[in-house]
Amino acid sequence: MQRPVSPSAASVHRSSRAVRRPFTRLVGTCAAALAIAAPAYAAINVNKTFTPDAVAAGQPSKVTFYFLNNNIVDATSVQFVDPLPSPMQVAPTPNAVSNCGGTLTAVPGATSVSFTGGTVPKAVDTTPGHCELSFDVVVATANVLINSVPAGEVTSSQGPNSQAAEATLNVTGLAPIVGQKAFSPAFVHGYLPQNSTPIPTGGKSSVTITLNNPNGIALTNVTFTDYLPSTTHPTSPVAAGGIVVSPIPNGSTTCGGTFVPVAGAKSVTLTGGTIPALGSCNVKFDVVAESPTVNAQGNVTNAIPAGGVTTYEGPTNASFSATINRQTGANLGKAFSPSTIQNNGTSLLTITVRNYTASPLNNIGFTDNLPAGMEIANPAQPAFAAGDCQYASSTVASGFSVTAPVDGTSIAVSGGSLVAAPNSANPAQCTIRVNVTATNAGTGNATLVNEILAGTWDGTFPYPRVTANLVVQPTSRITGTKSFNPATVFQGQTSLATVVLKNDSGVALTSFGFVDNVNSTMGGGPGGVKLAASPAPTNDCGMSAGIDAGSNVITFTGGTLAAGASCTITFPVQTFANTATGNRVNTIAVNAVVGTPPVGDPIRNLVAIAGTLVVAAPASASKAFSPSSVPAGTDSLLTITVTRPNNAPAWANFTIVDDLPAGHTISPVAATPGTCVGTLTAPSGGTQIQFASTSPPANNASCTIRVNVRTPSGSAGTATNTITPGQFVVSYVGGGSYGNTANITANIARVTASVTLTKSFDPAVVDLMGTSTMFLRIVNTAGNAINLTGVNLEDHLPAGLVLAAVPNPQFTGTGCSLGTLVATPGDNKVTLTNASVNANRICTIQVLTQALAAGNLINQVPAGALTSTQNVSNLEPVAATITSTGLSHLTITKSDGIAELKAGGTTTYTVVVTNADLANVAAVAGATFTDTPPAGMTFTSWSCVASTGAVCAANGTGPIVDSVTIPKGGSITYTIQALLAADYASSTVKNCAKIEPPASVIDDLTDNEACDTDKVLRGLKLRKVWVNAIVDDAITVATTGLANNASVASTSTGNNSTDGTQVFNPSGATVTLPAETFAPGSQANYTTTVACTGATVSGNTPGSTFTMPDNDVTCTYTNTRKSVTLQLLKTWINAPLGDAVTVTAAGITNSAGAALNAVANTANETDPGTVVTVYAGEVATLNEGAISGSGATYLKSFSCTGNANPLVGSVLTVSASDSAIVCTFVNEWLPPAPPPPPGASAIPASSTEVLAMMAALLALLGAGAARRRGGARARG
Repeated sequence: MQRPVSPSAASVHRSSRAVRRPFTRLVGTCAAALAIAAPAYAAINVNKTFTPDAVAAGQPSKVTFYFLNNNIVDATSVQFVDPLPSPMQVAPTPNAVSNCGGTLTAVPGATSVSFTGGTVPKAVDTTPGHCELSFDVVVATANVLINSVPAGEVTSSQGPNSQAAEATLNVTGLAPIVGQKAFSPAFVHGYLPQNSTPIPTGGKSSVTITLNNPNGIALTNVTFTDYLPSTTHPTSPVAAGGIVVSPIPNGSTTCGGTFVPVAGAKSVTLTGGTIPALGSCNVKFDVVAESPTVNAQGNVTNAIPAGGVTTYEGPTNASFSATINRQTGANLGKAFSPSTIQNNGTSLLTITVRNYTASPLNNIGFTDNLPAGMEIANPAQPAFAAGDCQYASSTVASGFSVTAPVDGTSIAVSGGSLVAAPNSANPAQCTIRVNVTATNAGTGNATLVNEILAGTWDGTFPYPRVTANLVVQPTSRITGTKSFNPATVFQGQTSLATVVLKNDSGVALTSFGFVDNVNSTMGGGPGGVKLAASPAPTNDCGMSAGIDAGSNVITFTGGTLAAGASCTITFPVQTFANTATGNRVNTIAVNAVVGTPPVGDPIRNLVAIAGTLVVAAPASASKAFSPSSVPAGTDSLLTITVTRPNNAPAWANFTIVDDLPAGHTISPVAATPGTCVGTLTAPSGGTQIQFASTSPPANNASCTIRVNVRTPSGSAGTATNTITPGQFVVSYVGGGSYGNTANITANIARVTASVTLTKSFDPAVVDLMGTSTMFLRIVNTAGNAINLTGVNLEDHLPAGLVLAAVPNPQFTGTGCSLGTLVATPGDNKVTLTNASVNANRICTIQVLTQALAAGNLINQVPAGALTSTQNVSNLEPVAATITSTGLSHLTITKSDGIAELKAGGTTTYTVVVTNADLANVAAVAGATFTDTPPAGMTFTSWSCVASTGAVCAANGTGPIVDSVTIPKGGSITYTIQALLAADYASSTVKNCAKIEPPASVIDDLTDNEACDTDKVLRGLKLRKVWVNAIVDDAITVATTGLANNASVASTSTGNNSTDGTQVFNPSGATVTLPAETFAPGSQANYTTTVACTGATVSGNTPGSTFTMPDNDVTCTYTNTRKSVTLQLLKTWINAPLGDAVTVTAAGITNSAGAALNAVANTANETDPGTVVTVYAGEVATLNEGAISGSGATYLKSFSCTGNANPLVGSVLTVSASDSAIVCTFVNEWLPPAPPPPPGASAIPASSTEVLAMMAALLALLGAGAARRRGGARARG
């Protein structure tokens, strides 16, 4: 399977053995240790490698497949198709080879390779059978490619490969040659006779040209010409002479080819050389100065230009060069000290004589004619000292005769000699020192130019003209000094200027005064210095001070100064917050001080009087990015440092606003906070940083603000981050503030550099406990490569692979500097820290490993594992596989601790895999643990706990296929949470797990599978449904015939249902659904049915039965309350028309529907009410309301038919045995009584006796009517 990785660059070539032959047998036999039986599990093992594991683009690498067979029979019909990762192809010359038989198809240019019909021999005793095949591949462009063989890709008669394997090929474009040139020593002196031998010390230098090849292939036909810097250089001639090949060239080369430097030549040539892969070669030769007597000193550059080195394969060079300080000829130097004197003052003239050749210089002589106004002082020369040409004990100079008479105007030197120049970049030299004096009768400074004309020494060495200047000030009869206190102030502060003037005229001066233009000499405000308002100016010679604030000029007038006396004047000056820092010089100009003598013209100062005020900032800020160069799109730490200088004004707080350069944003990765105390506003993705302090730095202290800045992705470039003037503001305690007046900047460079890795093992297949060398290469050869520092890389070895007892760690490669490489015997990691990897270089970590476990051990290094100061990291992972052979005795157990499992229920399986602690048993790496739940079961989650040294996946969900490592005597334990589907259809559930060793491991396979079987329990639940039931009727019912019978208890609320608790039982039992028990209530009021979902029931009434199936069942008892109809009728007899009445049956469910509003539309009629439903057990109260209308008197009665229970008064009770019930209300009109006969007296309405008689009569009439009609009757 292909695993292409992002294009990158790499190239390494090495020749190595990929597999150790033959496989050695493990100590002992497994027959005694394991009693091996014929394998029950069939599989083969596959590994693969690239050799070399890093190549240049277009260069072939050999792919090797290794096959292992742990079965006791041959694995035949071996076949696979290997898709090569793009853009890898089969090489033009495939070199396809197989000792596995079969047919290997590797077509040039193809993107896949196939193999069919192969055979891997059977295992012999404890050694797996093995064979291998190989073919060559090429990649045209730079890339890092992982070629995988996934489990199952290779098939055979004994099963597929049970373990994956991975190999990495790192491909680079051919990187340029890196040239270096060096001179040793880095100087050369001329010598005489020119081109003679032997060459004196210091007269020659050895040139070494080194050519470095960072590619994985040798570069051949290497050719270049090195044109030395000389008077005839083809592009940059050196007029004063450079270097040429030495009279004794001492030419040599490690590049092979032809290199024959010629004495005196101004170039050297190499042809036909070879630079080895990942190596270097050099050429060496000696050079001497081209023009030894010409006065010329300093560096000349010897360069081989870009493209100057050519090769057959194409790579060439960038320009490289070195400089050599050539020292030839002789000369003079001269200087006055001091260089400025007053009239008639004295200065020391020093003349230096220098010999730059590696030969002695003799007959040195010259004359120095002093300029007019200058003569030799008394004494003419100071005492001689070491370094002087005339010093008696000098080891450098001899024979110098110096004529310098007092008051003379010339200095004559003759007969001198200097030894050869020392073996360093310095001349042999001595000094001639003469005291001189000079006059200046003028009113301004005089500059006297002293020169020695050019000449020749010893007839051979020309020396050039040399000059020195002496400034002579005139005699001033008014002199003075100026100073400031304090001499250093912070921006915005004041200082007191003090001027001391002296009268050297010999007479008293009146009208004494001066003018000081502060504006013109110190710069006016703002940004300069101005006269301050206080304190008031002072003087002690009676002058009046006047200040012109507009022009910043102070004038003192009207003073008197006695002869020889001095006058002290003070006045304040004020700096601004934005006054430029540094030295501010205040000068009282020539003639600005004036006084009037008793006789004659005014006397003035002829020499300027100056003083210096140092202005410092009361705050400073700086900024820097770290690292200052990062890959585009990554972060750099911006640190802003804020400093309060010593004795600066007390800070109250400060603020900073920093706008990031275009495209740069605040990183989402927060930086470690700085030390400044306050509020930092730096939102992720923002472009502005703000900081407001709450506790500023103490006096003479600093603090920092730190923010990670994300550079824009894409192209390389450099950006400047600027805090502009006014964005850094300091507020002072007590008022006032300071703001920065200049930009505060830092640069951040972004690059598009990248680095890649590759790794491999040699050999790729070892016996258990065998050793293999692991190579991990850092490839820094991309076209955008930069020098990497602070390189850190940690490689964690896979379980079962450790560092050998003698790891022999190495970090090799040209341009590779090791920080620390830690490889502890027995450890499982290799750690590189603080290394340096130069651009266009490949550095290799090499360490010896030991296999403690059998199987395929895949060593992976993830993307990002390498880090560097420049934030360049590996963007692609790499991997390599080592196969170890050995014995194992794997066993497995599985149980959930129960015998029965509910459908829809959960259980927990515990699976333990153990590798026996027996003789010759090895740790096993890459064994495959498989546990697939049966149909209808789901693994909702699982976890694994490994014993010391064992490795398994920590957790997961669903079926388990886990590649595990189990040491000898070790174990892994899986805990599996399983859910059985509610509709699971079988009566049992069986779950099996197995452990399969890799094919490189011999195992007896007798206990490699374990199963757990549970009987499945089915759920049964009873449900009760009430339909129009009597409220508070209650039942209980329970099934019979089961070990766990289901039941339900329910109380009616009219229309409701109740579910009982589900119980679980095995399938197959006969279940009876008995009648319910009422308490309170009566079965007679209901029609009861039973129905079951999930089962076939014998009937639909209580007492029915069914057989418990292989699924859940719910049975429902439904009690529907019995019902009949009820209709109310109203019969009118002889009724007056229009009379009306309402009759009702209150207390029943449908009382509203049963009510009848009857109107007598005819004298004799029966009005029917609506037929409604009434339910068994309901109680109705029959009632007739008042009759409205005529007010006539009626005889009333009512009666019911269809009711089994007789009326009790007006109360009707419905029973389950009733038929249709009709209740009739009869109203019969009673005519009014006839009037009394004439003459009869009326009965008094209030007569008690009469009323009693009428009541008795009515009762008698009513009883009779009742007897006649079986109903009720009354008068109304």
